[in-house]
Amino acid sequence: MARPRVLFVSGSFGLGHVTRDLAVVRELRRKDPHIEVGWLSASPATLVLAQAGETLVPERHEYRSETDTAD
Repeated sequence: MARPRVLFVSGSFGLGHVTRDLAVVRELRRKDPHIEVGWLSASPATLVLAQAGETLVPERHEYRSETDTAD
């Protein structure tokens, strides 16, 4: 049986969303240690995810950051 895979899209406007998203993923992994999670996000959230050892999908480079729009 294939491992369950999840694509998690995390907002990048501030860091509150990514912090909560990481908590959700930790709970998913607690319930199913075999789950595979890929992240689609933009800076600054990608920095937090990388520091947490999370897997960022290659398509993240094409993801438009909400922070850019706000600036």
